[in-house]
Amino acid sequence: MIEHVVVSVVAAVTGGGWLLSKVSQRIHELETKVERLPLEYVLKADYVRELGRLNDEFTEINVKLDKIIENRFGK
Repeated sequence: MIEHVVVSVVAAVTGGGWLLSKVSQRIHELETKVERLPLEYVLKADYVRELGRLNDEFTEINVKLDKIIENRFGK
């Protein structure tokens, strides 16, 4: 009878330690993901603003290229 109690206590302690270890590991992984959010993801407003800026840059480049071609080859 006492052997069953000892085995049950050992199993409970081992299982509890394993469960605590897994929960701690998952919390650590979650904290790491939350810390990386600003590095890996961009707000939609920021993304749209930067795309607009790139579009403006490309428009300026196209205008300059058109002027170079017009000056070089004439109309």
